[in-house]
This record gives sequence, C-alpha cells and structure tokens, in this order.
Amino acid sequence: MLDAVRPPADRSTHPLGLVPTAALLVVVVTLAAGLLFAALPRFSAGSADLSGRSQTTIIAQTGSELLALDPRSGQVLTQRPGAAAVIAVSADTRTVLAQIGEAIHVYRLPDWEERFRIPLTTEIPPVAALARQFPDFGVNPPRLFQAAVASDGRFAVLGFISYGTKPDARFFDTLPWVIWVAGLDLKTGRWSDWAFPVPGAQNLTLLATSESLLVLSHDNQPSRGGLIGTVYHLDPASGAVRARATLVPEIPGAALIAGTEAARAPGIAGARISDARLVVVTEQLEVFVLDPVTLRLVEHHRPLSKNILARETLILPNRVVALTHTDELLVVDRNRHAVVARQPVEADELVAFDPEDNAALVMTWQDRGACLERIESSGDRHTLRCGLDTNPYEPRYAVGGLP
Repeated sequence: MLDAVRPPADRSTHPLGLVPTAALLVVVVTLAAGLLFAALPRFSAGSADLSGRSQTTIIAQTGSELLALDPRSGQVLTQRPGAAAVIAVSADTRTVLAQIGEAIHVYRLPDWEERFRIPLTTEIPPVAALARQFPDFGVNPPRLFQAAVASDGRFAVLGFISYGTKPDARFFDTLPWVIWVAGLDLKTGRWSDWAFPVPGAQNLTLLATSESLLVLSHDNQPSRGGLIGTVYHLDPASGAVRARATLVPEIPGAALIAGTEAARAPGIAGARISDARLVVVTEQLEVFVLDPVTLRLVEHHRPLSKNILARETLILPNRVVALTHTDELLVVDRNRHAVVARQPVEADELVAFDPEDNAALVMTWQDRGACLERIESSGDRHTLRCGLDTNPYEPRYAVGGLP
C-alpha cells in the first residue's frame, strides 16, 4: 500500500511555459489556422475511438428527452422521454444510469428498456450506514452529483453530498456537509450496505470496474498541505479501503491561472483507466501513472506549464487532449510527454475526440441550451445538435464506447 505518490527528486529539468501568460486559459496551442490536428499521426484502434467501427455514443438530453447521439453526425440514434440531473453510461454503451426526480433509473440500450427504478431516499442502506457514523447527515435525502458505471455495466459507484441540520458557527452558521460515495449493483438493483465519507474532498472523480472502485478526491484546498489529491481503491462488496495514495505535485504551492492574475492551488484535470493503468492529469499537465490495484506509482511526467493551464482533459492511450483556460485545444503525446498540436477554439466543455479524423467534439453554451460541435482537423467547425441541457456542476451527458 502506498501512502504518498511523489515525483522524482531530480528537478534539473524545469516545466515549460508553453503559452504566454496572456494566452493561457483553455487548452490548445496554435500551430496555424487550419492545422489543428492535421499533422498528427492516425490513432491506433485502441485509442478513444469515435470511428464507425466502434459503438461510441453520446448520451445527452434536451430537458424533456434523453438522446443517444451519433458523434459524427449528431443524428439521434434512439431516444425516450425524460430529463436527468446526472447521467452515466458504461463503456459498452448498453447501460445508462440517470437520476430523474428523486429516483435512480437504470436503462438498457438500444431500446431504453428500464431495468430498475430505485428511489433515492433516507431509507436506502448507504444513507443508513452514513447515519451510523454521522447521525445528522442521515436526516435529509442525499444529492447525487457524480456517477460512474463499470465497463461491463455490472456495477456503479455514485458520489453524493449530504447536508446536516444544525448550522455551524465556525462556518458563518452554514449547514455542515459531507461528500461520500456508495455502490450500486446494476444487475440486481441493490445498493451497497456501506457508505464511504471522503476525507477533505471538495469534488470527486469516480472510476469503476467489476472488481474495484477508484475514488479520486479533489482535496479541500485550505487543508491540502501541498497535495493535488488523494486516490482510494475501494472494495465494491464492503467499501473497505484496499489501497490509498496521495498525489504530490512537483511544483508546490499556488499557481497563476493562465491568462489571468488570479492564483490558487492546482488540481486534477482528468483521470482514466487506460491500458490497465490509472492515469491522472493535473491542471498544469503533470501526469501520474499508477497501478490501479496497488496504487503504486509506475510513471511520472513533469508539468508542462508553471501556470494552471488545463480546464479539463481527455486521456487516450497515446494522447492527452486538453481544453485550456486560454481558449485552446492542446494535444500532448503521452509517450514523449510533449505538445504535438494546438489550436485556438471557443468552447465551454470538451466532450470527446475522434482519433480517426483527429477531430474534437466540444460543447458550447447558448441562450437556448448547449450546442454539440465538431472541430475537424482542417479547422472547419460543424454544429451537430443544439438545444441540449448541460450544467457545469452535474454531468448532464456521458460518452460510451471508449476502450
């Protein structure tokens, strides 16, 4: 078991300031207009493939309908009435989990067969388990804000926020709250009988397999103590911590947010299990590669920016694609840990990446809902579908079919 994940002590090489300070806010760098990802080699079939040979599907919604969208054309493949606060989908695109109202719904694609409708109340076993540790947090129903479905659709891990009932004078008489996770068996519709309160978490990244659950805590900045975050490997049956690791950045302390004069502690920009490894990418494009079972550090790459650059990232087997605070799309070769393409782009969310055409799918927020857009390697931009519901604090869409 590993207590702390630290980069090598040798600091002889320094991180690159890839983008001028005035240009650092969203994720990409500029090669030239129209050269976006055209110079990149084709991705292997093992990458996050959106080609026609895969079953990649974007599960989205309009606020009144749940949609399965083709990522190339935006065509609706199948749909059903409904509006969800949180959506998650399995890698095989067959199992969709959605919170609708005060219940968790589990669907089976392609016909949206409803397998389970599970009420989300204070009576469910994980809330009872939480209340045994913290009675005040079991009074009100929890709020789901994050979920992940195992690749084969057998299991899910869900992240909740629960609020207490007694205002805390230490925090301006606000209600206390806790972030915690629980498991859900998607074959039987049964909750886990455990709850895991995540120490110091202000946000989570969740990853699930049929054998294990991985919880990445984006730790509370005032108490972080120089840490990027903490990774927990949980047993799905018992919720017991099998392994724990803390991620220690190479550059400690606060950093400027690219393109601004504001500063804060850097955090996690993305994480994914790729090629049997847990890959974690920070907002400074520092990369930690861990064994997903023991959480032992097996590979580390220094940060590519001294500033907080990445807003969010997509992790592919041989690339990291980032959306930056400087309104760029940035592609990093994972083998060389070097920027290989960059292009200016206006977007609010990074949705997916098509390795066959080196095209990015992004979401832009509009007055009448968000638009899903595709940016081709030529630089051409195509609107696939508008009127979609999105929320910066809850996952209102999900992408399935990624290896």
